[in-house]
Amino acid sequence: MSSSQTPALTALSFASLSFFFSFFISHCNGVSQQTISTVCSQTQNDELCASLLNGDPRTASADLPLFSLLSIELAQKQAARNHETFAQLRDNTTGDPNLQKGYANCTSLYDKLEADLRRAHELSEARKYEEVIKEGPGYAPAYDCLNGVGFTPVLGEITRDMLIALETYSSVASYVAQQILLHLV
Repeated sequence: MSSSQTPALTALSFASLSFFFSFFISHCNGVSQQTISTVCSQTQNDELCASLLNGDPRTASADLPLFSLLSIELAQKQAARNHETFAQLRDNTTGDPNLQKGYANCTSLYDKLEADLRRAHELSEARKYEEVIKEGPGYAPAYDCLNGVGFTPVLGEITRDMLIALETYSSVASYVAQQILLHLV
């Protein structure tokens, strides 16, 4: 290496280190309300999305990888609650075999949803954010469940909560993937 290349390499190395440290520091201070607003503006109900994310105390100190994981965990908790509700409804419904069959179908749909969310969590732990987006669960199980049993206010509410949790997770995964990609380029 010639001596004329040394200053250019040193300046480039300094710029790279400076960028790395600024990126690292800016993403270690927790998720800002601006980030939550940005993420939640991509959902159908930004207020419920923000409430969901702000309801987890880890959000305030989360870096981007943890932000991805906690959004999936919030969706997992909602899926588990819905699964339990439909299992109880299935087990406690008598006299209406069609309704009992509908609740059984919901239980199966939520089994799949929970498995898909576990897979998304594994991918997020491995920091494969693009795959988290591609392989994550869709909204169909929640809609199919509700359509299979008929609307009631309670079922409408838990389905809405599931859809918000899924939209939040999806929006966070997209945001994290985008931010990581932007800072790698």
